[in-house]
Amino acid sequence: MLTHAGRLSKNTVSGGKSDLRYEGRDVRIVAICLVLGVCQRFLEKRMIRKETVCSFALLLAFLGLGNAVSLGLNLHVPGNVIGMILLTICLLTKVIDIKRVEPAADMLLSEIGLFFVPPGVAVMLYFDLIARQWLPLLAGIVGSLLAVLWATAWTARLLEKKEGQED
Repeated sequence: MLTHAGRLSKNTVSGGKSDLRYEGRDVRIVAICLVLGVCQRFLEKRMIRKETVCSFALLLAFLGLGNAVSLGLNLHVPGNVIGMILLTICLLTKVIDIKRVEPAADMLLSEIGLFFVPPGVAVMLYFDLIARQWLPLLAGIVGSLLAVLWATAWTARLLEKKEGQED
């Protein structure tokens, strides 16, 4: 685990891509080590049941199926999105019972904060761009926040009216 502020550096590798390094190590490897440390703690706290493993296997099967469809049909949609759409269709049509995916979903939701680590690390690659373009970014963030608040309020008001008509 990182206990002190180390040296962060950005290198340009072949092909013009940036490579972010923390004290000479690839940041992705540092992030993976952090994730593995959290997972190790999680495994020590709780025993993983057979149902949970089967539930994860089912989610991974849909991920693999989505990737196969995306690559096989040469689609410009990520395989994980296709896999989740297929899983949603199977759940809505009752092909798969929701109880079969609940254990993995509950475990993933209990550790949801962990999923914000990779995007947070990736943002470090773009500090110079963020510094140059802070005003459009801020406008987009504030604008989308207001749009979501408005849409939520409008939907809640619509549902309240519908509920009032049913009573």
